[in-house]
Amino acid sequence: MDMSEYTKLLNEASINNTEKFKSVSLERPKSRGRPVKHYPLLWKEKELETAVRKILPIEIADSICPKGSRLANLYGLPKTHKPQLAMRPILSPTELTTSS
Repeated sequence: MDMSEYTKLLNEASINNTEKFKSVSLERPKSRGRPVKHYPLLWKEKELETAVRKILPIEIADSICPKGSRLANLYGLPKTHKPQLAMRPILSPTELTTSS
């Protein structure tokens, strides 16, 4: 399977499925780096951390607050048992608050 076919099948199975994904604006604020407010998930994470640090003691807040989250990776695995070639989309959340 070549790269263009892989990309086409993965798009059909995941990104083009509007029930599971919604499109977001590709425009980002003009700045030298990527500010936290550019990514809504990281912005919410920062708001949650601020609220937790106001309520709990520092030692407890440090142990439960997420540190260094990254955006998940999307890749696909071919469905070999299907007669027509198809992909199973996998969203890999490495170093997220839900992964161990």
